[in-house]
Amino acid sequence: MAGASSALLGAGFLVGVGASGLAWWSQPYNAPGLPVALTGVAMAALALISALLVLARAAGAWRVLAVMLGCVPAAVVLRVLLETWQDPSSHNLWPFEVVFGLLLGMPAVAMGTAAGALVLSLSDRRG
Repeated sequence: MAGASSALLGAGFLVGVGASGLAWWSQPYNAPGLPVALTGVAMAALALISALLVLARAAGAWRVLAVMLGCVPAAVVLRVLLETWQDPSSHNLWPFEVVFGLLLGMPAVAMGTAAGALVLSLSDRRG
């Protein structure tokens, strides 16, 4: 059963990277307001995935939080790797991009994980 939980957590991470990455990758590198692409649907998806992982008992809430916090930074790193490979002079401040991605995704992941943990706690109390 532990293998299935780990697989579910890994799948959630990949879907989270994809959800945040699609918004991040669709914007040109030099476009103003690049992080705005990550608001809305991408953040709602991260919150929903985090909550569902907790509710499915894929892992404890803290582990779900830790894993899902890596989604946006992973999407940023993938973009940096691809664009740096194409143009080595781009992304000379990539560590700041990764930290900014972490900070941007943190509220959504935290709220989703907390909501899932709350619902799970309430359902455990009832029965």
